[in-house]
Amino acid sequence: MNAGEKIVEIRINNLFKDVEYIIPIYQRNYSWQEKQIRELIEDIQDIDENGSSYYLGTLIVDKKSDGKYEVIDGQQRLTTLFLLQKFLNKENTLSHELQFEARDESNYTLKSIGNDTGQKIFKTTNKNEILNGYAIINGYFANFTDAEKEKFLKKLEKVVLLRVQIPENNDLNHYFEIMNTRSEQLELHEIVKNKFIEAFHNEDDCDYLTAAAAIIWDACSNMDRYVQMNFSPDVREIIFSDDWNRFNLKNLDEIVSGIKNKNAEKNSPESNLFERININEILNGNALEDTTASEKNDEEADKKGYESIITFPQFLLHVNLLINQETENDEIEKKLDDKQLIEHLKPHYSNPEKAKNFIFNMLKYRYYFDKYIIKRDYTNNKDGQWSLKELKQYSDKKSKKAQPVNYGDNDANKLLTMLEACLRITYTSPKTMYWIKEILGNIDGEDNLQKYIDILEKYCSCKLNQIKASNSNENPFGTGFNIPRIVFTYLDYILYRDNRNIYKDFEFKYRTSIEHFYPQHPENAPEMDKEYLDNFGNLALITVSGNSRVSNFIPAAKKAEWKNDVIEQSLKLKIMADMISDKEGWDENKIQKHGEEMTRILENAIT
Repeated sequence: MNAGEKIVEIRINNLFKDVEYIIPIYQRNYSWQEKQIRELIEDIQDIDENGSSYYLGTLIVDKKSDGKYEVIDGQQRLTTLFLLQKFLNKENTLSHELQFEARDESNYTLKSIGNDTGQKIFKTTNKNEILNGYAIINGYFANFTDAEKEKFLKKLEKVVLLRVQIPENNDLNHYFEIMNTRSEQLELHEIVKNKFIEAFHNEDDCDYLTAAAAIIWDACSNMDRYVQMNFSPDVREIIFSDDWNRFNLKNLDEIVSGIKNKNAEKNSPESNLFERININEILNGNALEDTTASEKNDEEADKKGYESIITFPQFLLHVNLLINQETENDEIEKKLDDKQLIEHLKPHYSNPEKAKNFIFNMLKYRYYFDKYIIKRDYTNNKDGQWSLKELKQYSDKKSKKAQPVNYGDNDANKLLTMLEACLRITYTSPKTMYWIKEILGNIDGEDNLQKYIDILEKYCSCKLNQIKASNSNENPFGTGFNIPRIVFTYLDYILYRDNRNIYKDFEFKYRTSIEHFYPQHPENAPEMDKEYLDNFGNLALITVSGNSRVSNFIPAAKKAEWKNDVIEQSLKLKIMADMISDKEGWDENKIQKHGEEMTRILENAIT
């Protein structure tokens, strides 16, 4: 079997065309309930019918000598798709394309469901799991018009499943156990990794290229550790030099050359240091990080106390943006949708040179990502805190070690950390975190942190000016719940930036709830005119829990109840609370005054 036959992209409409799937006896019965079935259908419903392919997941199979496919992993999804096709297929031509081994009742149900016999079963028999699944699908579409069903069918044409053939001559029970142990689908980025490696199969230095690509991919995929710590000492020295913190390479060929030289120095066979990685190793779970990046290494001082703000698939999509020099536009959320990972990365493994370029840039930007993009640091705080550090190597009496340390000017480091944290809590969806690309796309090799502060402040200013352009001069940033989150978070950043001595202990926390300081429905107090109630001066952004506890209290009571745990979530709210005294409460005049002052601060910051 050649490499191209191992992973096949199949449109859902063709999934059961001229093929038979057998679900072996050692697989459990169909068990999906309403939650899983609705999620699958709604994933399809969310597809842009004018967009590109949508990858629904993987199906692990073993092709038998009679041409039938034995399902190793993915049978729940496959059975649901079969039932969905049976429901939507007007001609109802599906019959024996999916079968359970040695389960006559299940096979009879699958064959009959959707036709007259099936309707009798449906009405007279105690519902089994398959009938229950079909009933859930039937119920979902019960109120759909014919036009809505046709629209769904058009979206279904965009859906692709990846059918992965396991290597020949392997123990199927072994693979089934692996999938159960993993308790998860083979991820799209694992499929993409194999595609990149396949791109080198006919190249000179194939073994070295595939080894280098696999090692780099595995190292970059562990996002919660500094990337240097995910390499063996030999490879780390080749890439980052002996101090672990220099990246001066120009392309993947230099890394391959370094690997060759290292092997020559050690007089060791290629296979001892750098093994070729393909779908076989992926399915077996033999990722290189298990052996080259474990905490068994004496050099490591990093104890996995960090958490990346994005996942590896999302990082890969940022690399794609960087290589393609994409700018932010209306399509950017689609380009940062990890469900579209394969579609976006396809061009990069279309030939060996493009594949080498992507692998190298993935490594380069991962190094920059660790250095210039904040992480959540749990090493000294169980709740975590925002951290911007670089990995520094040092030596003790026994060996070399490394630890993350603050770098650059301390004031600039703190300010950039705060600004990135501001953006992180503002744009919580990975599809909206384009600001990461703004930093990574402007790296100049120098630790000029002020440059990156200027870039992100300009980015925020553009966002706020866009908001202003869509609102009236009277309410330049909107009113009530229509005020975008960036207005509140960037204001808190400006207040911090310009008053660091006063607010030195402030830190950004996740908060999504717009709080009316004077409540919409006050207890034992008159309601306020909506003009003032929804005025920017009466609003702050806090956590949902903080809002719900005392949402109907008057401001003085909120201040007493919240104390510091809620008030200090927002500098704007802190200023509002400080405006209340024992003698004076919170009224229209204070709302107007505070709103005008905060608006002035924002407008001055973005001009």
